[in-house]
Amino acid sequence: MRLHKIATLATGRKDPIWSISWCPTASILASAGSDCLVRLWASQTGDNKQTEVIQKDSEQPQEWCCLATFGANLFPRTLRCVAFNPRLPFLACGSFDSYVYTMRLSSNCEEGSELNLQEILTAPPKLQLTSTLEGHESEIKCVAFSSSGALLASCSRDRTIWLWELGIDKDDFESLSILEGHTQDVKYVIWHPCKELLCSCSYDNTVRMWVEDEYDWYCCSVLSGHSSTVWAASFDKFGERLVTVSDDRSVIFWRQIPRRTDEVGRDPSWETFCVLRDQHERAIYTVDWSHQSGLVVTGGGDDALHIYQENALRRNESSDVTEEQFAPHRDLADDSGEVSHHAEPFSIAAVLLNAHEGDINCVKWNPLDGYVFASCGDDGFIYIWQVRRDTP
Repeated sequence: MRLHKIATLATGRKDPIWSISWCPTASILASAGSDCLVRLWASQTGDNKQTEVIQKDSEQPQEWCCLATFGANLFPRTLRCVAFNPRLPFLACGSFDSYVYTMRLSSNCEEGSELNLQEILTAPPKLQLTSTLEGHESEIKCVAFSSSGALLASCSRDRTIWLWELGIDKDDFESLSILEGHTQDVKYVIWHPCKELLCSCSYDNTVRMWVEDEYDWYCCSVLSGHSSTVWAASFDKFGERLVTVSDDRSVIFWRQIPRRTDEVGRDPSWETFCVLRDQHERAIYTVDWSHQSGLVVTGGGDDALHIYQENALRRNESSDVTEEQFAPHRDLADDSGEVSHHAEPFSIAAVLLNAHEGDINCVKWNPLDGYVFASCGDDGFIYIWQVRRDTP
């Protein structure tokens, strides 16, 4: 496999870009960074701005433009994170000023409806501030919406996680719960893709899982496996597996331990099933698991991008584990139908050194195309990448 840069998104400044997030229904990308602005980006064709699923193996570079800029003279400090709501035309961002901001994406769609791409792009879209959420005592590290879009999680240097619930008018969020348990900064939060289970990563070297029980949220599992700061995590498509990355330069894959019949109703436990040590030359800051292709991408302080794929057993190799169980992504095989056998369930499929001229802060797969992802970094650039197979 190889990585091809198919678009460069430039703000015109050299300020670090900390976070990016894809619109769930269109190839629109939001970014946030040290210039205290939220930007919306989209590909364009000719004079008409429009988004599209990137065509496979296209040799033509993609032309992208900035659709909208929001926050001038509004956000006083660096924006550390940004996230699209998966169901409603909302974005959230977190700032070094300790506040979480929510914004509505202006369009002609009705309240509560899903994002309508065509309506948004008929005129330059606008972002309208809907709420300023106060509660954290220090800079916000990450924000994340639940799969239903009704819950928003934020985490901070103050070691807490706050949960916010969408109000009845669907324009504001209200404080729901404060989660405490980490002993150091909470660096990252991410929701399970199918249910209300929250995962958090911390400077205390642990990963925690949080669930609700009769209106009370609590930590149901602590995952210990890293020897240094855990910077980020990502679930697979069904939320049965998790990948985490750390300052210790390792990539660890976790899976839920199946419950026995007598354990029905108990909180799920997690175990490691693949530990890849010394993967990057420096700390690994970001990871994302594509729900379309099953590929995993990581980026870090060594300016490099790594792509990981799940390995399959050889078709003619006997095992108690079937090929379907071991490697569901069978399209990763070569033309002969064979896939190289590896000792580990996951291995590196591609590496690109010097992908950015500085730390890579965030990577995100396009939810509409499992072979296209975006990256942003300290160099002030956003790049759109396409993963392609090697040709003979």
